[in-house]
Amino acid sequence: MSTVAIDEKAEEILRKYDMVIEDQKKLTAELAEVEAEAAEAGVTLRDDSRSASTLAGTTIEVGTVAPDGCHILTAYSCGAEIYSDGVIITNSGDKNQFAEAVAALTREDVGSVAHALERIGKQFLEKRAQQLDRAKNEDLYFSLVGAKELASGDFKLNYLIPGVLAEHQPLIIAGQFKSLKTSIAIEVALSLASGTEFLGRFGVPAKKRVLVLTAESGLATVQETCFRICRSHSIDLAALDGYFTVTDRVPQLANASHVSELAAVIKAGKFDVVIADPAYLMIDGSDAGNLFSMGDQLRIFSELALQQKCTPVLVHHAKKNNTNNIEFQPLELGDIAWAGFAEFARQWLLLSRRERYEEGTGNHRLWMSAGGSAGHNGCWGLDVAEGHPDDEGGRRWDVEVSDANESREDAAERKEIAKEAKKQRANEKNAQKLRDAFIGVGRNGLTKSSAFDAAGLSHGQVGKAALAYLIREEILEPCSVKKANGQEYEGYRMTIDEQEKANREEKENDDLQLKSD
Repeated sequence: MSTVAIDEKAEEILRKYDMVIEDQKKLTAELAEVEAEAAEAGVTLRDDSRSASTLAGTTIEVGTVAPDGCHILTAYSCGAEIYSDGVIITNSGDKNQFAEAVAALTREDVGSVAHALERIGKQFLEKRAQQLDRAKNEDLYFSLVGAKELASGDFKLNYLIPGVLAEHQPLIIAGQFKSLKTSIAIEVALSLASGTEFLGRFGVPAKKRVLVLTAESGLATVQETCFRICRSHSIDLAALDGYFTVTDRVPQLANASHVSELAAVIKAGKFDVVIADPAYLMIDGSDAGNLFSMGDQLRIFSELALQQKCTPVLVHHAKKNNTNNIEFQPLELGDIAWAGFAEFARQWLLLSRRERYEEGTGNHRLWMSAGGSAGHNGCWGLDVAEGHPDDEGGRRWDVEVSDANESREDAAERKEIAKEAKKQRANEKNAQKLRDAFIGVGRNGLTKSSAFDAAGLSHGQVGKAALAYLIREEILEPCSVKKANGQEYEGYRMTIDEQEKANREEKENDDLQLKSD
């Protein structure tokens, strides 16, 4: 392309263009030196420090092809950071094309273009200076961020499970004894590894590599749990190879070799998330009430993971006999056992029972509370049906998540039903006692007071409820009871059918007694 004639103002723009490019080259060279030093020292620069090869491709351009005649100025930085006074037109770094575009501008536009180019150049250089400064100080403990960088920087928080699990923030999964903590931790891991919904409710934007350290259940139980959860997700466990890894060991955080080995494992496997279960096997609990002692040990696990850009997750237990657990309410952060854990957690997933577990059913009605310093929070009802090993097909993992209000209404309704059922069982038991008091009495019957005394029931609501039940079931009927003094009183006696039934029962009991003698 031939060079075009340009006036003094256009030459000024070109000079500014050359100055920006020269400054850019100097910064590129400096950054390349920093990167070389970092590579030699084994230090990984942050993503936003940029590579020298990418930075070297930066161009600044001017174009004029907008339909309305608007003159466009565009600057590209690393192919991503764009500063523009209009629409992006070209992606060329040819100086002659640049000069041609400048020559096409009117005199009135030349000054504004020169000013815009200078402004864009300054923004570009300031950005690069900030990145260079951060790269040079990468190995320092304190990484300082100025107000301008804080205002303009990209510090976006990413979520691995939106509303539940933020990336690169320590998570605590905690709950009472036998509240499915380990199973839920494995559900988290398999959801992330497969990119399928967590608990069938919470989306997972992208697949992640997950390492699970579990030292309590044993690999046989872990395998069986994984199979059940995978079936519920309609995925093949074997297909997750490379994304889901498990070991039946947890590190002793006071053991330097354990810590260094785990750090190396996380780095070699390029794991995005590491889940350790249970926390109490990892730390020295002799000083469990000391906030500072616990904090030091927990920080070791957190830092070894975060240094490898891996999100750390700990599985821990809640305090025994806390009020929320006793009253079947959602747990709070303060319910986590041992000093330091609540303070350590930047986010949490807490599990507790909504109602008492009925042995043998395999049905768990839980509360699940999630929250974090990033601002996400929520509470849900979590119903898990695991069944029994003797069931056809064995145990399963059927999950249903409901909103907290819906779960509270359901819990209140179930509580009322259970209360009525308990009351009904007690009344039936008392009615049986009252019915037995009439055996052998005959057709004369008993007064209400005499019957209550014989059955050992109170004359109040308990006795009256039992009597009403027997009358309703046509076991007793009203009658007149004649006392020894000749007076007649209101009373009750067995119905004819019930009397015959009682006589048969009495005879059968007598026969059994004779046989046993």
